[in-house]
Amino acid sequence: MKKITWLLLTGACIAGLTFTSCEKDGENGNDDGSLIPGGGDDNGGDNGGDTELHASLQGSNYYVLFLDDDSYAAIEDKVVSDFRPSTTEDGQAVVNIDVWDGTYTGGTNSGLGFYGAATGWVSFVVGGSGWSGGAWDLYNGVVDVPGVENVPAIAEDLDSYYLHFAYKTNQEGKSHMAYMCWPSADYAGTHFAFGDPDTPYVDGEISYEPVLPVGGEFVVGEWNEYEIPLNTMNLDFSQEPMKAAINLFAFLSGGVAGTTLDLDAVFIYKK
Repeated sequence: MKKITWLLLTGACIAGLTFTSCEKDGENGNDDGSLIPGGGDDNGGDNGGDTELHASLQGSNYYVLFLDDDSYAAIEDKVVSDFRPSTTEDGQAVVNIDVWDGTYTGGTNSGLGFYGAATGWVSFVVGGSGWSGGAWDLYNGVVDVPGVENVPAIAEDLDSYYLHFAYKTNQEGKSHMAYMCWPSADYAGTHFAFGDPDTPYVDGEISYEPVLPVGGEFVVGEWNEYEIPLNTMNLDFSQEPMKAAINLFAFLSGGVAGTTLDLDAVFIYKK
């Protein structure tokens, strides 16, 4: 499968992808305007000034794929591997987000992120190819990924680890599909759907019922939090990674042009 690599950085415009956000004065923030990591309710809204970290930031052993800078700083001493999109000094991708065959275009962010940060998150819009797909490309075979050697430690206590992410849409009746790979891109593990629970994701002849958000209710127009147990992924994390493009977190949104996919707070962690 041909891939188009777009390295997505917060607040940057790269390869036609524009990420902007509108900061709301005083919302989820301190009096001086600085943001409080986790300063939101279960769906990322105003929490009345509670300064405690969100529950998902109170775990341990974080493998971070995408997270706002303030929240990352709050858990930095618990980060085992930093897999956020990055490049080497000479411009080679270390970790990148691949959009397959240009099937998504860049969306426009508005409002605040899941933890209340006024910084860009990952925003996609399905194009006109009749299908869509992309992934966090953990290892591109060109340069080593710092921290990748730590992933096999997950197998030592697999039942305690979760894939965490937040998803938001303003569109009714939309669902998406995701899966993980390890130790190579040749095996996709267990697929799962997320989004509107009344709208199964159909992939060929297979229909996937969306999993429910952490709060048990899916809400259009708000951030919905998901936690998927890694012991349901059917992956052998004890193996060392192969030097191939490992799609640690892949996503698909179907073929309907204009379907949006906004993701934030993407990481693996131990509860």
